[in-house]
Amino acid sequence: MAGAPSLRVQPSPFATSQTVVISFSKPVDNPVLHIDRLGGSVTDVSNNTLSNSSVWTLSGSVATGAVTMSKLAGNVNFSLAGSVFQRTPNVAWTGAGNSECAATTLSTACGSVQFNGSGISSLTFTVTWAGPDNNFGGPATSGDGIEFALSLPETTVVIKKQSVGGTGTFTFTGTNGVASASLNTATTNPISSASSTVTDNSKAITITEAALAPYTLTSVSCADQTPTAITSSVSGGVLTIAPAAYNGGGQTITCTFTNTKPSTIAVTEVSNGGTGAFTFTGNNGWASQTLNTVTAGTGVTGATQTLTTVGTAVSRVPFFGPSKAAPERQE
Repeated sequence: MAGAPSLRVQPSPFATSQTVVISFSKPVDNPVLHIDRLGGSVTDVSNNTLSNSSVWTLSGSVATGAVTMSKLAGNVNFSLAGSVFQRTPNVAWTGAGNSECAATTLSTACGSVQFNGSGISSLTFTVTWAGPDNNFGGPATSGDGIEFALSLPETTVVIKKQSVGGTGTFTFTGTNGVASASLNTATTNPISSASSTVTDNSKAITITEAALAPYTLTSVSCADQTPTAITSSVSGGVLTIAPAAYNGGGQTITCTFTNTKPSTIAVTEVSNGGTGAFTFTGNNGWASQTLNTVTAGTGVTGATQTLTTVGTAVSRVPFFGPSKAAPERQE
């Protein structure tokens, strides 16, 4: 986080408590707060120098569930216990102090805290004081000049491909950081792409699957790592996840595309005891055709036809011409 923009906060030791709220423009998962220059020291009238600090207690949150805190890093002075972080107070300073973060007890505290939770919209802190203040005569503007910066885990997207009734190579393109992918279900079925990182959490995510004849896209669904369903829409082979449908960071979204190869049907006509012309009609893309048997007992096979709609029943009706009775027949 070196060189990153930061927010300076200056709680006062003279207030009983203060409230600080960190709000996110959209829900996030597992945000990380980086803290620098936390706490310091004061020398009392007896010339004793002791460390002091503002004390930050997580007192509330707006999130999908409970939010907990984990210390990711910090110098020797940085303390996190439960839902409270601070610089360790009341430590004697016996030399020249340092207002910057350093690997010494004679410096301010710094550290990084992860807030473990999903769908976090805001974090509320109650800020109090620990250690000596300068009520004995310090300036009224004294306080704890802290620097904050926030970072968010990346949101990533994985494309998962499954084919039914056959295998093939399916091609995808995407927007908002989603990389193109070519997935061959002959290798593994289903098969997943490499992970792509979303570049702008304020924009929609789109994934487009190129048509591959004769396959039909029969289902699409997205879910995060928990797994919780992610709302999406599909039109013309383009899947869209609106900005409000996914969090601002920390999610791994897997979108599964299932394509089904339509069935084919070929009719073989066998007539016993005679020959004739047999006409068939059907539905679901199966066109009418007439089969002429030439030799009794020997089958004649019509053209193979591809059905148009997966999962729809097919019926076919044989029709015999009115000029003659149908011979004994079998299909």
